[in-house]
Amino acid sequence: LRLTVQSVRDIDSAAATAPMVIKIWLDDPAPLQSLKSIIDREASGENSNGGRGRGRISLMIPSANREVEVRLDGAYMCTPQVRAAIRAIPGVLEVQEA
Repeated sequence: LRLTVQSVRDIDSAAATAPMVIKIWLDDPAPLQSLKSIIDREASGENSNGGRGRGRISLMIPSANREVEVRLDGAYMCTPQVRAAIRAIPGVLEVQEA
């Protein structure tokens, strides 16, 4: 058996650039500004991996008798650190990979 390697990448950066959807459940609009700060930081390329992600973000917002899903435009780095930062925002009920 012979294997030829063309490139090697850190597993966190490989996972961050893999296509995925993150769903974020909010209980009210209060966490939106903090969430925007994290998303803007990632979109501007200030992330530690220096690359552009392919992850999508959906916000799950309760409305009367149902739940509304809002899909954010663009693609983002979805590293474990970003997901942890989003989970730490007060008012974020749950963060889930879909």
